[in-house]
Amino acid sequence: MLPTALIPDGISVVVADAQEASLTLSNGRTKRILALKDSEKKKLLNVDIGKWNLTLESWVPGPDETKSTSAKKMLHLGTQTTLQPWSQIPVVQNASGVGTYTANFQLRIPSKDTITVLQFGPVLNTMRAWINGTQLPAIDIFDPQIDISSFLVSGFNLIRIELHLPCSTR
Repeated sequence: MLPTALIPDGISVVVADAQEASLTLSNGRTKRILALKDSEKKKLLNVDIGKWNLTLESWVPGPDETKSTSAKKMLHLGTQTTLQPWSQIPVVQNASGVGTYTANFQLRIPSKDTITVLQFGPVLNTMRAWINGTQLPAIDIFDPQIDISSFLVSGFNLIRIELHLPCSTR
């Protein structure tokens, strides 16, 4: 979750770290954004999503090798402590298909002015995500973060992420 600075002109700026920054507006004016004070850092939302449940839908060769058919295989991989690439999960290192990660987290939203940004870290293939059953807009895999403020509710929230890994990686 990232802090924001509100410039008196009504512009909200997302600040990604605790360093002082500046913003040059289209009219040429430069606005200074001060670094957060320690007391302000304590007010930031720090949401620990916790453990993830992972299910993999993989397509494997069908039972009859003489026919070019395939079969869907569902692998319920249980709880993962972090979102990690399949290559780091021994049971599915060479799998392809669709991985579905789900997790619950609790959130107390302090005000409607709070901006909550979900950062995914490195993403190598396509993905889709949902918060509380609502699909999020497309996620740019080159900058995998998205503002989820309008999708959150006070209390428990459910996040679901689908990662797609093509067959060519087998």
